[in-house]
Order: sequence, then structure tokens, then C-alpha cells
Amino acid sequence: MTGQPVIGDTFGGADLTIGENNQVRATAFVNAPLGDKAAVRIAAAYEKSDGYVKNSNPAGGNLFDDDNRYLRATLLVKPTDNLTASLKIDHSERGGAGGSAFGYKLVGSYFYLPTNTQLFNATPVILNTRG
Repeated sequence: MTGQPVIGDTFGGADLTIGENNQVRATAFVNAPLGDKAAVRIAAAYEKSDGYVKNSNPAGGNLFDDDNRYLRATLLVKPTDNLTASLKIDHSERGGAGGSAFGYKLVGSYFYLPTNTQLFNATPVILNTRG
């Protein structure tokens, strides 16, 4: 997906991966000339999976589940042999729980509950662990 536009040539490609936990990953790209001094390349990817660490809370997602979309367009212009310019536009959307650290995520921070230790991330939060 990271290739650069090629002036004077039209081509494209696609790839599909299907795996465990309802994983689907699709990628595609197309390269198109815009006259003899410019070209555009558009690439996209979609990735979705159910995750492989199941969450028993019906309101939460499974650990390592994904729902991601990516889109990138690159315009290449070469008006002379000494001047090349490119413009890249990139957009992505990430969904799902994705990967995480051990412990639990509470108010934007990760805690390891047996020791009530904040592992990383966000503002410190004081938890009342007494009954």
C-alpha cells in the first residue's frame, strides 16, 4: 500500500485474507496516469475481526477485535526533469477494542488490580479498594 504513483502506466491490485475469529482483511490499489506529467495512486484497506480473548460483559468488545478502515491518495506531478511534487492525503478510522495491556482500563488508565498499581496512560485515579 505504500507504493508511489507511476506516470504513464495504469495498473492495480487487490488482496483478501480470511482467518480465524471472523477475520477479514481486504486491500486494494489503483494507479492511473493523468496525462504525461502526472499520476494518481489510490490505496484502501479494511480489516475486521472478532478478537480472540472473549469479554464476558455484553456491553464490551473482545480483546484484540478490530474494525479498521484506511484510505490514501497520492498525486504525483513532474512538470520538468528537475521538479517533482507530490501531495498525499490519508484517512483512517479505528474501531474495536484492539490490543491492550493486562489489568483493566478504568477512566482512561490501566490498573493492575491485585496491587492497585497504575501501569500507564491518562490521569491518576484513586480507587477505593476497601469493602
